[in-house]
Amino acid sequence: MENYEKEFEELLKETDNLMYYHKGDILEGEIVKFADKYAFVDVGQKTESVINKEEVEGLQEGAKIRAVFTGKRTSEGYNLLSRKPLIFREALEKVENAYKNQEKVPAKLKKQLEKGFLVDLGGIQAFLPYSESGLKKEEKLPEEFEVYILKLDKNRKIPNIVVSRKKVLEEEKQKKKEKLWSEIKEGMTIPAKVVKVQDNGAVVIIGDLIYGFLPASLYSWYREKSIKDLQKGQEIEAKVVQKDTEKQKLILSTKALEENPWEKFPYSEGDIVTTVIKEINPYGLVVKVENLQGFIHKSETDHLHPERFKSKFKEGQEVQAKIIELDRENQKLKLSIKQATENPLDKFLKEHPEGETITAKIKNIKTK
Repeated sequence: MENYEKEFEELLKETDNLMYYHKGDILEGEIVKFADKYAFVDVGQKTESVINKEEVEGLQEGAKIRAVFTGKRTSEGYNLLSRKPLIFREALEKVENAYKNQEKVPAKLKKQLEKGFLVDLGGIQAFLPYSESGLKKEEKLPEEFEVYILKLDKNRKIPNIVVSRKKVLEEEKQKKKEKLWSEIKEGMTIPAKVVKVQDNGAVVIIGDLIYGFLPASLYSWYREKSIKDLQKGQEIEAKVVQKDTEKQKLILSTKALEENPWEKFPYSEGDIVTTVIKEINPYGLVVKVENLQGFIHKSETDHLHPERFKSKFKEGQEVQAKIIELDRENQKLKLSIKQATENPLDKFLKEHPEGETITAKIKNIKTK
């Protein structure tokens, strides 16, 4: 009889130590083993409780967890726990704080919808509209990324949360732009891509972030080269000749990367050189000498009949001319055909001095 009383007293003590849980209670426990569908959790009772394995994915035996008692039992009679309510609550708190403080939160792609994407914010779902995805044509959304909370409405059974990835990308782009701008210095050579070509120059972009301008006057030393030779999308290298931080303005030059033909021009004033006529205009002849362009005024084309220069010369013709002005600094070259040859009248007088008898043919007779 005494033994029965003793056993009954011990049983009462054990019963006093047992805790009875209600639906929604938060429990703390330790994962003790994994089975096919469930993980077994020791919560201080005589029998373990269980939780669906997908809710503790990545955890090992011995891991401590917090979970909610669902008020349900499995077919085997185990109390069923869930971490989802706690994860949802924690995720919602993080979303609220991020929305209030305008902070970014990590997101995972869950599903593509008709007008956007369903994303997971660490345990709570949100909507990412296409217009806020920051995607370019035919670009795909990555599996993981960061977003800003644009809208949070908790006055519903399921909170209405709208997020933006575009804002994050714009912020990142601005940071990259500021970093690149700080690295660009006057005098340095940088790669650029042609965006637009116009009469006065070309608009280029550096690193797909910063726009610059290449004036037509800074394109090349050589007149046969034109800014219109550039094509949209063409990759070039140019030298930074002006950086205006206040106006965020860059002026570039490809001309600065070429050898200055005026400095290497091997001739001087007084030298006689071979020229090629490039153009004939009302004022004279535009000629090419080595890699430079020069000009022969019509008055310098002939000793006796300079007015006949248009009929006497043609484009592409080679002529000998004397350099009469060479201004390397201001890039001016003037030449004379007349001064490269002896005046035929002077030559005749040398060959036939005064008093000599000569034979001549009458070309015309004037009455006056």
